[in-house]
Amino acid sequence: DAQVFMADLPRHLRQEMAIFLNQGVIQSMSIFETCSVPFLTSILMRVNVLIAIKGDLIICQGDVADVMYFIINGSVLVIKGGEKIGSLKGGSVIGEMALVSDSHRTATCQAETNCTLYTLTKDDFDVLKKTYPKDVEVFK
Repeated sequence: DAQVFMADLPRHLRQEMAIFLNQGVIQSMSIFETCSVPFLTSILMRVNVLIAIKGDLIICQGDVADVMYFIINGSVLVIKGGEKIGSLKGGSVIGEMALVSDSHRTATCQAETNCTLYTLTKDDFDVLKKTYPKDVEVFK
């Protein structure tokens, strides 16, 4: 099992493996076109993988924002006030606006298909904001 193998590696090797395996995914997202390599590396060292099954609620309108999501594959419905207002696919980011503005979620996001997402916590985002203030501007 890959997770068991990774868990046995020293921290620096786990980080290098995670970066190597995931750098293409992050670099291919249009939101990161102008970002520095150290910033992207720092994101990769902090993200976690989330699998959402079709129908799973990822974000609920009105909740406090504590995580942002990068859609790696799959499709996510965006629902506002009970009405479907759109659908987002791999390469999109969700939940960043409430995290950046330190506010509540303005829409609900539900897995339209099975999805793989990367998650970045508010605490990690705040560290990135202090360390890479210009790069974080892409989320505004």
